[in-house]
Amino acid sequence: MGSLSEPIDPVRPLDLIEVRRVFAEPIGAAETIARYTGKLTGQLCEALEAKGLGARQLDLLLYRVDNRIETIRIGTSLPVRDGTRLTRLLCDKIGNCSPPGGYVDCTRDASARVRRIASRAPMERRRAVSMTERMSA
Repeated sequence: MGSLSEPIDPVRPLDLIEVRRVFAEPIGAAETIARYTGKLTGQLCEALEAKGLGARQLDLLLYRVDNRIETIRIGTSLPVRDGTRLTRLLCDKIGNCSPPGGYVDCTRDASARVRRIASRAPMERRRAVSMTERMSA
């Protein structure tokens, strides 16, 4: 009713898995961004593995010096927690970012598209059993 607008609270899932790195000085070189992307992806994958989850969609939020946010989003068809693979997918898109003053903060999150990854042991046992059944027949 007043002249001030109401603040908007973004809707964020409660089980959002997020890792963050704040830089003392702005970074801008693609190689530096790629290095920290790899470190953050490794931390995120450790958190996913601890919960037995895999991510199908990941966001890399890069906070610029001028208070703008650049987002790099990747998606996979199956849930993944392989840090090398996810880092490679993200680093392919880093070349599109060109900050005029650099980035001061970097956040990685596995958004709402996180799924449980089934244990591979039962599947491997089933394959071994079916293989021995075929050999004995």
